[in-house]
Amino acid sequence: MDSSNQPSSVGDLVRRYTDRYAGLWWRSPTSLPDLGRTYTRAEQSQREGQIEGILHQLAGELRAIAPTLPEDDDALEPLVGLFADLARCLLDLGDSHVAFIHSRDYRRALLRFFRDARRFDSRLTYREIYQASRNAAAMNGLQTLLGRPVELTPSIFAYSLLYPYTDNYLDDPDIPGSRKRRFNERLTARLRGERVTADDALEDPVYRLLSMIEKQHPREHSPHVFESLLSIHAAQIESLRLLDRGRPLSAEELIAIGVAKGGASVLADGYLVAGTLAPEEADFMFAYGVFLQFSDDLQDVEDDLRAGLRTPISQAARAGPLDAWANRTLHFGRRVLARLELFPAPDLAPFKDLVRLAAVHLPLAAACRAETRYTREYLISLEPYLPISAPAMRSLQHRLRQHRDTILRRMTGRAAP
Repeated sequence: MDSSNQPSSVGDLVRRYTDRYAGLWWRSPTSLPDLGRTYTRAEQSQREGQIEGILHQLAGELRAIAPTLPEDDDALEPLVGLFADLARCLLDLGDSHVAFIHSRDYRRALLRFFRDARRFDSRLTYREIYQASRNAAAMNGLQTLLGRPVELTPSIFAYSLLYPYTDNYLDDPDIPGSRKRRFNERLTARLRGERVTADDALEDPVYRLLSMIEKQHPREHSPHVFESLLSIHAAQIESLRLLDRGRPLSAEELIAIGVAKGGASVLADGYLVAGTLAPEEADFMFAYGVFLQFSDDLQDVEDDLRAGLRTPISQAARAGPLDAWANRTLHFGRRVLARLELFPAPDLAPFKDLVRLAAVHLPLAAACRAETRYTREYLISLEPYLPISAPAMRSLQHRLRQHRDTILRRMTGRAAP
């Protein structure tokens, strides 16, 4: 990216990037890219046997541990080891990748997030805490990319919890539009630094979380932090159009909404981690957020269809197969992640490998999960790139969700969703 003539605010930056990356997404090819290593059916079968053994051990470990996971992190080592073995099978991880993950202590930061979240608000469900933890983990990854120690800072904790509150509220079709508009107006004022006092059960935790961010990043020293929060809030407000069934949105409009929301979200992640970003860092953060947004939309297409939520992917799924949309996402991700070399922090090669592997795995796993949304020919073309067969992948996804929910209930002390 040319660092000259930089926009004067994060809002201007988001508008510029939205145009740029919406265009790049539309220009991305619709053919299946070369996804790298392929697997024979014999290799897939061998891995399926290994995974079955890992899942059997995992179920045994879950039966053996207490109803609430212990505060002692070392007690979780057997579970951590089994998930590492599973990742080795699915992503071809080597010892250097696993050692890198352990060396950065992602697990300790994530466990602390779960424990702090359940103390912060006893009303949060374990699924909401899990939703927030995914953003916390992503921000821990950005700490690594930006050469910072992995830790749960107040800003990471607050921002990760903030948007499950606001996202879920704004996406709820049963909440009247008038209530959402009032909430948005007051939150906008609060984000601008105006004195606003919480007056209901939703605003109270949201404003407390914002106070945590203000304490770590004083407004006078970190203006971009709060400009980025205003930008993601503006993108969320614009995304309310996805729930408006009164006027159909074109594919171009849907793409622009998705690009702005996904890009602004990870751009805000970057500012909250670092306080300020170089132009090329901000460019990458936004583009990476766009890729993650479309990958998530592919993963969530069935849920979005059931909820009546219009995303580019769910609207396309109503019209026909998603083959071309998945391929565009894969090509777009490859273009974005080619710029990982912009980040020169030492010893990052294993981390960059993990990011690139995940960028291929996410769209492929989405296709396996929502097989009826793709042509048979497309699914057959994906088979050689899968470490296990598509039916085995769907079974694994189902069983892992069950295990995940068991672990989350224990980590958060929640008996129900």
